[in-house]
Amino acid sequence: NVKSASIMRADLDGKNARQLVGPNNLDDPFGLALDLEAGKMYWTDRGKRSISSASLTGTNMREVVTSGLLSPTGIAFDTVHRRLYWCDAFAGKIQSSAPDGSDLQDILTGLKHPFEVCIDTSGNSIYFTDHHDGLIGRYDLNGETFKTIATTPNPTTGRPNSLFVDNRDKKVYFT
Repeated sequence: NVKSASIMRADLDGKNARQLVGPNNLDDPFGLALDLEAGKMYWTDRGKRSISSASLTGTNMREVVTSGLLSPTGIAFDTVHRRLYWCDAFAGKIQSSAPDGSDLQDILTGLKHPFEVCIDTSGNSIYFTDHHDGLIGRYDLNGETFKTIATTPNPTTGRPNSLFVDNRDKKVYFT
């Protein structure tokens, strides 16, 4: 239980920082995704084993997915197809749902420890990191094909965490 967990927002210059969701509503929040068109944010909470949403002001909070999750980590929002994608690290899978939690689907299963996910809307693919195998993978949502993009030199110490897809220059960045 993380007693000081919160979701915050600030201006780009660091001013006007404010708490949107406080520790009374969070246990161990991890991933965060925004749907700016709908004015919503979504987050994973590993402690509550849930995915929740709220307005960008922190109001209208609701739990979106509350069952079947073991350790939800990274989350992304597909602005084109209007879907959420997230990793469940301990379940070894990547799942997806509509923004309200309906139409829940397993996208990739049998992974070791998926950690972060990113959407490539132009390529209709998801990219993800896997802590256990030290890999960055791509899954083509149209053809349902999986490809290893990169592996870290030492999976034991070089576990990939964050990633970002640059659609303009056709690159994937990761830590």
